Amino acid sequence: MGFFRSRKPKADDRWASGAFAETSGDGGIGETSLTVAVRSRPLLPDERKRGDRRDIVRVLDDKHIVVLDPDDEKNYLDERTHRTKERRYTFDVALGSSASNRDVYQKTARGLISGVLNGQNGTVFAYGATGSGKTYTMIGTRNDPGMMPLSLMDIFDAIRSMSGEYTFEVTCSYLEVYNELIYDLLVNNSPSLDLREDPERGATVSGLRRISVTNADNVLDVLREGNARRKTEPTEANAVSSRSHAVMEINVRRFSRVHPNDAAGGGAGGS
Repeated sequence: MGFFRSRKPKADDRWASGAFAETSGDGGIGETSLTVAVRSRPLLPDERKRGDRRDIVRVLDDKHIVVLDPDDEKNYLDERTHRTKERRYTFDVALGSSASNRDVYQKTARGLISGVLNGQNGTVFAYGATGSGKTYTMIGTRNDPGMMPLSLMDIFDAIRSMSGEYTFEVTCSYLEVYNELIYDLLVNNSPSLDLREDPERGATVSGLRRISVTNADNVLDVLREGNARRKTEPTEANAVSSRSHAVMEINVRRFSRVHPNDAAGGGAGGS
């Protein structure tokens, strides 16, 4: 599932930020806009080979899904009373197992990018059980890039298109939460960090490293560096399961070339 949020900037905002977060729409309407999307992944080759799992999710259209009754056999009472565990759910966006990461991005997070560059905060949050495809959706592969690389490419493409009017300053950070402790994924052997309340920025992680980036490849290098430090542990569902929550934050500051003191900003992020 994905949750996507953006906030209109307050009058005194000078920057905005956002994050892609991985754990085990456009915000132009009102103060906050929330979109909830669901994605059904196909059975993996190993799962099909073992034959110990069934695909019981059916995506009916772009908003509705059905989770079929997982029981293969009904007892007498269930049959007589027509009881079933089948459930129907409605989401803002529903995507089937054939959807690519780009399909997911186009129908969910892409609408946040323009807001990010105009001072809104945006968040992309991936939630699901171990092995459900959170990391694949957020990071993806070379042939099927995920939400993070796709959004970063769009952010820097937009920055280049606006370079005649504005200059931009982009920084990023990458952290993980493991056993309720926060660690900096951009620092070797990071000590646990404290979460503190900043009077201007709100909740912030004290001592978290933030680095300047100038293009999407820079950020993807940061991502690969940080992922190499994440805690992993094999599970029945995933041999390299991430055992922590990860948050990448991208801060975008925009400066007018005409009025150097007129600063605005936006932010986007990734898992």
